[in-house]
Amino acid sequence: MIDQLLGSVCVWARQADDVLALVLGGSLAREDGTADRWSDLDLLLVTRAPGLYREPAFLALFGDVLLRADESAPQGPPVWSALYETGKLDLTVCEAPADSLAPCLAAPDHRRLLQRGFKVVVDKYQVRDHTPPAPAAPAAPDATAFAALVESFWMDALRSARFVRRGDLWRAQTILICKMRAKFTRMAEWQAQAADAAVDAWYDGRFINGWIDPRAAVHLPDFFVGLEPQALACGHLAMAEAFGALAEDCATRLGFALPQGHVCAADMLQRMLRV
Repeated sequence: MIDQLLGSVCVWARQADDVLALVLGGSLAREDGTADRWSDLDLLLVTRAPGLYREPAFLALFGDVLLRADESAPQGPPVWSALYETGKLDLTVCEAPADSLAPCLAAPDHRRLLQRGFKVVVDKYQVRDHTPPAPAAPAAPDATAFAALVESFWMDALRSARFVRRGDLWRAQTILICKMRAKFTRMAEWQAQAADAAVDAWYDGRFINGWIDPRAAVHLPDFFVGLEPQALACGHLAMAEAFGALAEDCATRLGFALPQGHVCAADMLQRMLRV
């Protein structure tokens, strides 16, 4: 059914005077077997008139819109998500370069969408330049950013541990899932890339089992816990143990010093949650 949605957008794009190109990105454009029946339709719309797409009325041109969401960043180009019976569309609007599609494909803002594969499904430029974007260099931290992440993780962990002990379990789980896990994921990316610069650590922890250090991977199932105090305590301790090991290995590889409170915070968490 997603092919039907793609076909509808392509037919419209070929006929729209302001549209110069349409690029398919995401899993449906890759040839690595990651696309499935749940994949979204990720499209980059290249147009002379981005302002035409600030309002959502055009989304109805592709079918009956069941839900829609404006995902645009402040002052950024229009970005829309729309749900149809035929699938979900994620559409990013890009102002058309003058001579060819190449500058649009190379733009850093489009790297996440395009860097692992794309297909140009509409191109009205006279010059057909579909040069792929350069691979993103791994973003290694500096010493300040590394220390800040370590300290922030432990501050979250100790705050959340107090909530566990008080019985404020909803807030404890929220910190574990929404704050600590995001910082754990960032540390896992840094450590994996420090260990092997060729590692492709996907964004937001995607396909994490394929690139995370195996010593940390064994702890991942323990992060998913309910609202029972003992389960939450175990989840916090498991994440803290894995984070601490990754941070220590990453610090050694990058030549950084761990913050003074790193070991102290880990010990304090143990005492708070294992009494």
